[in-house]
Amino acid sequence: MKVHKPSSTPGADNKGSVSKLIDYLEKENSSLENGGFFFGRTKDDDRFQDMITRTQAAMAIDRNIKGLKKKDSKFFMLTLNFSSKEQEHMASKIAGRKITDVAQLNERERQVYEQKMKMYTQKVMDEYAKNFNRGLTEKDMVYVSKIEHNRTYKGNDPEVLNGDKKSGDKKPGMHTHVHIVVSRQDATQSKSLSPNAKELKANSHHVLNGNKVTKGFNHEVFKLKTERLFDKEFSYGRKFHESYSAKSNNESLKSVATMYKNQLTPQEYKEMAALSDSNLNMVYRYFTKPNQAMLHKLNTNIQNQLSLKAKVQDQMLNGL
Repeated sequence: MKVHKPSSTPGADNKGSVSKLIDYLEKENSSLENGGFFFGRTKDDDRFQDMITRTQAAMAIDRNIKGLKKKDSKFFMLTLNFSSKEQEHMASKIAGRKITDVAQLNERERQVYEQKMKMYTQKVMDEYAKNFNRGLTEKDMVYVSKIEHNRTYKGNDPEVLNGDKKSGDKKPGMHTHVHIVVSRQDATQSKSLSPNAKELKANSHHVLNGNKVTKGFNHEVFKLKTERLFDKEFSYGRKFHESYSAKSNNESLKSVATMYKNQLTPQEYKEMAALSDSNLNMVYRYFTKPNQAMLHKLNTNIQNQLSLKAKVQDQMLNGL
């Protein structure tokens, strides 16, 4: 899950019209991903929409800017980037056989594959809305999305620099990802919502309906919840080394664990615990018994080093 900075949003300055970005996201129309249509939620229909045209997509975002100033951001782009292993898991489960490339799916299987991607995207946007802590859900958002199945080599890729591939050549394997363009304003145009940390400080508070609530967007919690959502939706047995937490150092992991504890209800945590293994055990230890967790990790590292040293010594003795 990536929330793009406005400066890195391709094809558009997010302070103006979204039309250039929409044009950019149509670059794979020749291969008919999603039939060339966007999907998501506009104000033209109170339902989640499967088939949104390029014109409807641009109008949905460009017309939802009431109350915003000329220099204000009007929209943001998110990307759902799945690992090859995650994609192969989804596709193989649908097809009932090993799938390592989307091209191996027949038309019916591909339709099911894309439909599941759409439903997951909708639930991700529900987490996005809730993460602002302002009583919002996916139904309050105005957003359009596009599924893409291909990625291409770029000029700075090693394969291109070595002369093995040309810039623009398609990369082999599974590369399904989802682009999401979401309006800064909610559907009523009464709430301005920015995931930019610089614009909304996650630790600031305000009063909503007489209650003190946290105002802002917590990226760490959002990433953890979308990961948990994926595992639950697709019955994916994620290992610790695949998790977002594994990519953090110890201090970050402790910080993330604390946020996780504060954001999840006991029932949500119970459900998540049933789906994960060492990842959840590690997180659980960090926010319940941090000192013991650190000692356990240190002890494990020491034992691993001693074990490795013993193996080296045995190999040396055997070689004499």
